[in-house]
Amino acid sequence: MQYKKLFILIFFALGLFLGFSQKTLAADLYFTPPDRPLYQGDSLGIAIYLNSDNETINAAQIDINFSPEFLEILSIDRSKSLFNLWPRELVLENRIGLATIIGGLPTPGFIGNELVGIINFRAKSFGETNLVFGEDSRVLLNDGKGTEAKLERSGAVLKIIKAPVGYEAQDLISQPDSIPPESFNLVITKTRSAFNGQYFVIFGTIDNQSGISHYEIREIVNGKIGDWKIAASPEVLQNQEGKIVVQVKAVDRAGNEITSKAEVVATSKKQTAVKIIIVAILIITVVWIVYKRRTRPNK
Repeated sequence: MQYKKLFILIFFALGLFLGFSQKTLAADLYFTPPDRPLYQGDSLGIAIYLNSDNETINAAQIDINFSPEFLEILSIDRSKSLFNLWPRELVLENRIGLATIIGGLPTPGFIGNELVGIINFRAKSFGETNLVFGEDSRVLLNDGKGTEAKLERSGAVLKIIKAPVGYEAQDLISQPDSIPPESFNLVITKTRSAFNGQYFVIFGTIDNQSGISHYEIREIVNGKIGDWKIAASPEVLQNQEGKIVVQVKAVDRAGNEITSKAEVVATSKKQTAVKIIIVAILIITVVWIVYKRRTRPNK
């Protein structure tokens, strides 16, 4: 009987554990309110973050509602945004208290907790006001179907203090990134232990302002220019024969870019084998001629 009770307790505990561990995943939008007193007249940036919570995201529409009595929206800085594709222009409506950001990024999308943008406000009046994400806000999964992910929206409360006499308003607006990534070199190589002996290129750089968004690559083979495509280091070359010029473009999150190039005269395994055979035939021929001359009887 005791064993039966023990079994029931273990089964019940296991059920609770599985129930809690199999929670429904949901993406989360949230603000980072200022960690300093906010006085009437101050200008400041408030960051918007998206936490995908292990979902793979590639697009979002984010509506921000605010009180035009207390806040005036000045701009939205997207230079450090996780998104780098902007299918629609920003909506900034101070009259009704609305801002809208619509952004995306190429496959494979992203997983993690990343910055969407910084929304810059001026505090107009003192008092307490709310920042909230609108009901139309949504994020889409990178599943090829545009499936809408479950979304949690976390607002923020701003307390604006009446400015004391003689106070000079603070300007804490974030500045956009206009500096491209640092210059870099490409290394084109091949080895029998990687990628079945095919040529590949290694590359990488840094961007100290907004960070690297992605890399693009294209190949110019015997003067024929290929198309740009998204790349990641190391990248196997599409072409494995001929004179190949490889160009790699590093793009930061503000859209600034820098390009580097290198070239290689690539030979395939078949070409290499033919060359080896030709050299071997030449060597054998030379050795045979020398041998015949040495063994020819002197007259």
